[in-house]
Parts: sequence; structure tokens; C-alpha cells
Amino acid sequence: MTIRFASFEDYAQTEKIAQEIQQIHVNLRPDIYKEVAEVIGFEAFRDLSSKQAVIVAEINGKIVGYAVYYLRNVKLPIMHERKVLDIDAIAVSSLCRSQGIGTQMVLFLKEIARSNGCGSIELSVSSQNRDAIRWYEKLGMQARSIHMEMKIE
Repeated sequence: MTIRFASFEDYAQTEKIAQEIQQIHVNLRPDIYKEVAEVIGFEAFRDLSSKQAVIVAEINGKIVGYAVYYLRNVKLPIMHERKVLDIDAIAVSSLCRSQGIGTQMVLFLKEIARSNGCGSIELSVSSQNRDAIRWYEKLGMQARSIHMEMKIE
């Protein structure tokens, strides 16, 4: 397996995995997520990959996982200044889960974070996505804050 920065040619295979994950989100929260023809827009992927903001996991020429990330500087008067690597999306093909692919992608991102002076990696996850939460905790992540919601009817 190879973990590398995505190239524009990886779009179709990456989008296929993004569709799988979108369906999980639709199933968990149909009140928020909807089925769409395209999860990662063609132009958006080209822009992200040109900025090296997407990594992919590849086995025998096939993309089996991807992650989109951003580097962020936190500069608020009430907080200590810090650098963070935010994972916007991370996914592994349903045919390839539980093989360590996601873990290897996170380790790759950890090296990117370290080389850019980041003190942490952060992400958001649906409270209903218990499998993802367990996996993130297994990686050593812990809840830092909780996003609350109150529906207005």
C-alpha cells in the first residue's frame, strides 16, 4: 500500500468512495444529508489536489481510501496561538476496511502535521457514527468539545 498526495487523475476513484460515505451520512441523518450526484466537485477536487490537501491510499493502482485536510492557525484573543491539522474527510472503501488503511493515512497526516508545526489533529464526527468514534478513540483521539443541536419545529 502507498499513501501519497492525490493527483487530479485520482478524482473518479476518490469520488466513488466519497459516495459510499455520503450514503452512511444520509442513513444516519436524513434530515441533514441528502443523496447527491457528486460529493466532491470536479473543480473542488482539482483545486484541493493542486494544493496537496488530499491524500490517497493506493493498492495495486486502485484508490482504496482518501482524506481531505487543512492546516489552520488558531489566533484568538482568548486562546493560546496554535497550529492545527483539520481532517475535513477521511474514508476507506467498504471493500477494504479493517486492514489498517485508515490508520496508515492518519499516520501520514500526523507527519504532515508535525512537519508544519501543528500541535494537534482535529476533526468532527457525527455522534451517531459510533464505529467512527470507536476507531478515532483507538487512534488516541478524544472528545475536545461537543456540538449541541436543538431542533425548532
